[in-house]
Amino acid sequence: LADPNLGGVSYLWPVLSSVLLLAGVGWLAVDVVPRLVESKLLPRVQQRHHDVVLTSLLCAMAVGLMAVCHRTKTFPLLGAFLAGLSFCSIAPVHHVWAHQVKRIQYSLLRLFYGATIAFEVP
Repeated sequence: LADPNLGGVSYLWPVLSSVLLLAGVGWLAVDVVPRLVESKLLPRVQQRHHDVVLTSLLCAMAVGLMAVCHRTKTFPLLGAFLAGLSFCSIAPVHHVWAHQVKRIQYSLLRLFYGATIAFEVP
């Protein structure tokens, strides 16, 4: 994680970059992204495609922000948190979560159970 040749800077950089990412991307997530998605993007997409567009955009933003967090040596799940923060105030996202993502979640939970706990029971 930290390079001993760089001294204290290598220990301080992950903390500093985490705070800067939370402040900068957090402001964008709360103020800019919801307004852009609701006023510019969703009116241009047909109503029946809203679920797919929102899910794809959320996943792409999560992967992108996780890559940014990895490059800046912060915890990559901070990127996933910031992507979720970007979409939490958009009304149709709750519908997408309840109807699309829950199916995937239940399937992955079954797979996890089958791959871990079920093999332990004789």
